Order: sequence, then structure tokens, then C-alpha cells
Amino acid sequence: MSSRKRSNSIISINVNGVQVEGVNDIREAVFLHFQNHFKEGDELCPGMSNLPFKSFSVLEGVNLIKPFL
Repeated sequence: MSSRKRSNSIISINVNGVQVEGVNDIREAVFLHFQNHFKEGDELCPGMSNLPFKSFSVLEGVNLIKPFL
């Protein structure tokens, strides 16, 4: 079991060409990576307000909720 634990542990990682070692330093590097990866950026996200969506008629809408046989 201890051999498996050693093989699953992270000894060091490379961050922008710098070798990072130690539990706390690796933890901080991983945290910062994901924080930067998932943070909301300043870039604009495309909106859907200008897209031409087809509207269903009432009859077409009723047909969408028919029971499946």
C-alpha cells in the first residue's frame, strides 16, 4: 500500500519552466493554475439576442408534448 501511495504522489511540477517542489508550493501552483483557468475574463461572450430562431406555431408546440408510443 505504501508503494502505491508513493507512485500516486506528486514530487514536483514544472510551472513556466520553473521546477516547483514541496506540498505547499505544489498546492499553491495547482490552485493558481485552475483559478486563472476558470476565472471570468474581460473578453465578451457571444450573445444569443441577434440569432434568428424559428418560432413554433401552437399546433407544432402541442405536437412536441405528445406521448411516446
